Order: sequence, then structure tokens, then C-alpha cells
Amino acid sequence: MGETDLLIITHRKAQEVDGVIDAVRAHGKSVERINLCQYPEDITYSWSAYKFGSLLQVGKASVGWFHNPGRYSIAQSLTGHGREIALRECDGFWEGIGLSIDCDWLNHPQSLILSSRKLSQIAMARRLEIKLPDTLVSNNSTEVADFFSRHKGAVAKSIANGYSVYGDEQVKLYSRYFDRLPDDIASGLRFSPMIFQKCIRKLNELRVTCIDRECFGLIADTSDLGDEDIDIRRLNYQNEQARFQGVVVPDDIKRSSLQLMDHFNLSYAGLDWIQDSDGEWYFLELNAMGAFKWSEIQGAGDITTALAKAILRRFENSFAVT
Repeated sequence: MGETDLLIITHRKAQEVDGVIDAVRAHGKSVERINLCQYPEDITYSWSAYKFGSLLQVGKASVGWFHNPGRYSIAQSLTGHGREIALRECDGFWEGIGLSIDCDWLNHPQSLILSSRKLSQIAMARRLEIKLPDTLVSNNSTEVADFFSRHKGAVAKSIANGYSVYGDEQVKLYSRYFDRLPDDIASGLRFSPMIFQKCIRKLNELRVTCIDRECFGLIADTSDLGDEDIDIRRLNYQNEQARFQGVVVPDDIKRSSLQLMDHFNLSYAGLDWIQDSDGEWYFLELNAMGAFKWSEIQGAGDITTALAKAILRRFENSFAVT
């Protein structure tokens, strides 16, 4: 494959990028799409520092977008330690590819790496004096138990994977509330640390999608949800549509969101906020590969067009987009 205008690294189920691709192609730009859900078993790629200085089979690109890549095609073929090694090697390959391609990225791969570190997000929000739930990251079961006791329960979440495996035990965690430290998590802490946060009884949850300096807001009414539904991702969105509506992002939340974007040198990201019963807003996390289509469907705004414009601006700052 030769040169392309836009290189998108994503996965086949990411239909939300189709509209962006169509808008970019409508302005005469070529697009190369790589679906990592087909790699490495169904498609192959090679890299050579002596050929192009980038991907041998993909060639060169003017602009790049590392969209949410999903998971690789390694499914039932490998299990156990072999699968873990293969996944790490694939991650290493594509991370290296991103860092080696000399193009104008919507989000530079280095920025994606830095911004994905939850501890860094928490530390920067603290430095910027953005409100956060009280947070402890630890593998010390005694200190974690004290944290639970002090707050009369806490929210537990993994640092990087969304789930943890301790021997034969598998613990899936987005964000789950426990009134006491579970025995399986307490025993598993000797293998790896976890994040624990004070539970904020939330009135609303807000997803802020930032594209360059533009912000789109989607609010969800969570006032009737119990502790077990602390993570809104556990809901069936289609059955819960009435909870969601597009909103104008409050000025203070917009300012704080853009401060975090600037620190991590990001042009696109989704930031999650919660509002307590007193109306106070707390920052939870930033996802530089966050999905946007649900926000758009529920009235947050034309995010697809905003993304297409952001990409087209990277070809030529004076390019007129209508």
C-alpha cells in the first residue's frame, strides 16, 4: 500500500467512525482503515526501518487517528500465559508503529500513552484543584480496609485492565461499590494494586466530549440508581434512553476539561464527571479513545462533523470546511 491522506487504526465494530470517514472522503481525501480486531490471525503487517521508516505494508500517511482499537483476533487459539505474551507483543508492536509514523496525529500516540495512566490523571486533577473523590491506590490490604472503614464503604476499580485475575479467581471491575472490602479482592491485593475511591452519591453523570477547543455534553440522570449500579456502563443504554440528554457543558467543567486536555496534549477525548446531591461536580476519569456516537444520538451535538473538521484542519489549517 502506498501513501494515504488519513490513516485510522480502529476495529470493525466501530461504526461511529464511518461518518467521519465519509465526511473526510467527501473533501477528496483518501482514507486507509486498519481494523485491529483482525490482527494478528486474519491480517498481517510488517515494519522495516529501512523501507519507509514506518509500516512497510501501510506506507505513509499525512494525518493519523488512533481510534479505539478494541481487542485483537487472538481468541480461542491461545490461552493462559501464551495468550498473555501474545497480547503484550501485539500491544508493543502497535504502540511502536504509532510512535514511529511521522504524521499529524489527532492524538499523538505518546499523548495516548501518558493520558491513559489513571494515577497521572488523578494527580493532575489534584494539581489543577479540580474536585475528586478521596482516592487510595494500594496493594496493602490493611490500609485498604482502613479506607473502607473510614468511608463506610468504597468504590473499587482496576488500574488498567477493567478486570483482574488472581490464580483461579477472575474479578471483573469497571467501578463497583462494596460496603466492606471483599475477601477475594483483599487476598488478591498481594498480586497487584487497585484503585479505591470514596463513593459519591451521584445525582447526575456527565460525559464531556472535547474536540480541539469545542466541548459536547451528555448528561445522565442517575439519582435513582443504587450503589450496585455505580458504573453507568453496566446499564442497558437502549432501555435507559430517557436518562440521557444533550446539554451545554457548564463553564467551570468546560474550563477544567480543557485544562486536562492541554496538560496531556490531547485534541480529542471523553471526560467523565459526576454531580452530588449538593450540586458539586467531581472529576472521575479521561478516556482519549472514548466512544462518541451515543452522545451524538442523544443530542449532545454533531460530534461526527466536528471530528471530520478537526482532521481536515490538520491537512491544511486554512482548508475551508462547510
